[in-house]
Amino acid sequence: MSAPELIVMNGVPCAGKSTISRTYKAAETEIKVRHLPMGERLRGIASGQIASRYATELVDDNTNLKNHTQVHNPNLPIYVFEEFINQEPADVVILDGFPRYPDRLDGFKQSIKDIGSNLLAICEVSIPEAAVLIRNGTREDRYKDVEENEAFIQKRLAEYKAGPAVVMEALALDYPYYHMDGMQPIETNVESLKEIFLAHSDRAQMP
Repeated sequence: MSAPELIVMNGVPCAGKSTISRTYKAAETEIKVRHLPMGERLRGIASGQIASRYATELVDDNTNLKNHTQVHNPNLPIYVFEEFINQEPADVVILDGFPRYPDRLDGFKQSIKDIGSNLLAICEVSIPEAAVLIRNGTREDRYKDVEENEAFIQKRLAEYKAGPAVVMEALALDYPYYHMDGMQPIETNVESLKEIFLAHSDRAQMP
C-alpha cells in the first residue's frame, strides 16, 4: 500500500477548517480522500467510541482532551496518526488540527518520513476574533461537562497563538503555505484545496 499524500489544515477555533475538510472529502470523486480531525479522534478513542490500540493509554486523558489540553504522552497523537494511515488506503489525508504543539514537530517530520508520505502543503484558515465569538455562540456545546463560553474560547484562542500558529509558521519554512479566509463560502475554500492538490501532488501528474 502506497503512503497517502498529506495536507495539514489548521486554524483558529470556529474558522471552519473541519467543515472545509469534510466538504472537500465528499466533493472529490477522482481520488480517495480521508479526513483526520485529530482532537476529535483522540476524544473518541478516550471515550471508547473509536477502537484503537492506544485506548487504554488515552482513557486518563479524557478530561484533558475535552479541555483541549495536552495528553500525558506527547507521542500518542503521532501513534494515532500512524494507526489511522495504516487502517485504510487513501490518496490524500487531510490532517485537521495536527500537528498542534511546537515540541512535537521533529517527531511529526520523522513520522511522515518513516511512512513515506509527501506533505503537499499547509493551509491556515482564519477569521476575525469577533467572528470566532459569534460562531461559538450559535452552536451547541460539544461536551456536556465543559461550558464552551467566551472565557473558554478566549483560552483556546490564546492556546492557538502559542501552539498551532507557531507550528504553521515553522512548517511554512519547509512546505508550501496557503492562507484560507474562513469568512468566504465553504465552496470557495474547497476549490482552493482542489487546486492545491493539482499543483503539488505527484498523483495529479500521473497520466
